[in-house]
Amino acid sequence: MHLNQIMKENNIKNIKKWLILFAFTIGYKFILDYSYISILGNKVDEFVLDVCGWKVLLSTVIIINIFIRVDQFKREPSILLFNLFFYVTIIPISVIYGCCNMNSAYYFIIIIGTSICLMIINKSHIAEINRVNSIKESGVIIPYIGIFTVGILLCVMLYHFGLPSTDAFNFSKVYDIRLHGDYIDNKIFNYLFNWSTAVILPMLIARELTLKRHFFVFIYIAVTVIFYLYTASKAIIFMIPVIVGIYFLSKTKQVNYWFTLIFNAGIIGVSLLALTDKYLLYSYFVRRAMLLPAYLKFLYYDFFTIHDKIGLAGTLWGSAAGYPFPYENGLGVEISKYFFNNDIMNSNTGFLAEGYYRGGYIGVLCVMALFAVILKQVDRLTERTSLSFALSFSFYPIYSLNDSSIIDSIIFGPMLIFVLIILLYSDRRMSGGVNGKKLTIKIQQINLHNRYNRRTAK
Repeated sequence: MHLNQIMKENNIKNIKKWLILFAFTIGYKFILDYSYISILGNKVDEFVLDVCGWKVLLSTVIIINIFIRVDQFKREPSILLFNLFFYVTIIPISVIYGCCNMNSAYYFIIIIGTSICLMIINKSHIAEINRVNSIKESGVIIPYIGIFTVGILLCVMLYHFGLPSTDAFNFSKVYDIRLHGDYIDNKIFNYLFNWSTAVILPMLIARELTLKRHFFVFIYIAVTVIFYLYTASKAIIFMIPVIVGIYFLSKTKQVNYWFTLIFNAGIIGVSLLALTDKYLLYSYFVRRAMLLPAYLKFLYYDFFTIHDKIGLAGTLWGSAAGYPFPYENGLGVEISKYFFNNDIMNSNTGFLAEGYYRGGYIGVLCVMALFAVILKQVDRLTERTSLSFALSFSFYPIYSLNDSSIIDSIIFGPMLIFVLIILLYSDRRMSGGVNGKKLTIKIQQINLHNRYNRRTAK
């Protein structure tokens, strides 16, 4: 079979797959719109309903435009991670924009920021921004530091609280455990714990999966479960199937296609079940993980259009510069008090809201550009390790940004640890070579083959 014919058949297959993804994306947007109107708006506390037809239509056109500009078959982590952001954050924001008749200026600045992010991702030379050389021994040093940190935390928690209760396995009790549970009031401990659960444990699990050391995978998963039992934070237990699932998915040739297809089909299925009164999965994965953070982003915008922006207040740099943080109980509690008359609920949301409450519209564009540069550095991590490791390690920290900050976090939070790892970590064993020698041999073989072909052509 001639090469041209093979390429033609592959192009036809890709066109068919692209059309499938396009149809699922439209269906995804439609089912989120419809389920919000039918299930949440004016029916569940906090969610209002004020459908604006032209905003629903306009947001759908914008979603189509963004989808078309993404290379759905490019085998790079930045593309899949952008799609994760697109489906988990941007489409739900578009749903809230239309179904709740929210502010257009904020929505459009988010879309402009998303376009900037996509432009940076599509520029291959952007990855060269990072000239930091990876540490030669980082494949051993960084994991050992992580293991030591996690081990110390586990010992401290066992010493203070003893063996954890299994009550957290009952999801109906998790909020009560969080409200009345015992916690260690120590800033350093809390920093280390957040770093460990958000970044270090995902890194260790992904590393051992990639190196096929399944005993250690089991050990780190068990530690993750123990941390969950102490805290009852569903995000901690949720990351286990996410990391393992993305690892196995990364083994497929078209990982982005299969991720997008499976994710869309899953959310559509969960939403359809909710329309038949099977609401539990929809509550966890659609209402709580996507639509509520999207809704809160607009509330943060509304709040900070009439209150002063806070700049770097509340961060380590802001404190060092003497900027006082104006909300003693935290922004999440302040938002809950202001909009819901609830001083217990903590209404956190993601970095798009943070961009606005720190720097207004310019702040939103800045955090989107920062987000894009981080995604490109994950591509560079792939060159020093493997696609499977880079994706399975980075998926959860990137996903968590839908419900957490990026500026505050990158100054001294989990994103700082994540960025340091993606800049410095290297382990050639993951790609099958030892110190890059196997890759060099392959390149030499290809060059010899090309020379032979040129000679025979003459």
